[in-house]
Amino acid sequence: FYAEETKDGRIYVFNVKANWEHIKKLEATLTRDLATYVPTWAYEFAARTGPGLQPISGYEWGAGHAAELAYLFPSFDNGVPIAPTFDAEEQQLATEMKQYWGAFVQQGDPGVPGQTAWPSYSTEQVVLSLQPGGRSTLLSDATLADEHQCAFWDPLTSTGG
Repeated sequence: FYAEETKDGRIYVFNVKANWEHIKKLEATLTRDLATYVPTWAYEFAARTGPGLQPISGYEWGAGHAAELAYLFPSFDNGVPIAPTFDAEEQQLATEMKQYWGAFVQQGDPGVPGQTAWPSYSTEQVVLSLQPGGRSTLLSDATLADEHQCAFWDPLTSTGG
């Protein structure tokens, strides 16, 4: 979670939609609960073919936990520089993400002209799926649950059902 308090005392919350299948339902519930009380924006980091937390030739990490950190903070690495290995589409995503986060800090809303609109979950109940090459898109909770096969995973976890 990222939280920011504005000069007028309002608190805004980003809820990170991680890619761990077994906690999707819990996160969706938490996002809905937060959105009831404070303006909330939700995202899913979906750069599945990027270099991951440590570039390994031929290995596809997927969009794992903390993989987005190198997109936001170019100096972030695990002993091996990551951001310099981004292809053009991943570099574009990194730029877009920094613009979203910067707009959020500056104005309390991550909206950036010319980029995929990012409405608050509080008003539209959608998640921004951050994808390389300008392909970021808005997803409903139902679409997100479908894409991550939550119906399969729910019965297998303590948070299911």
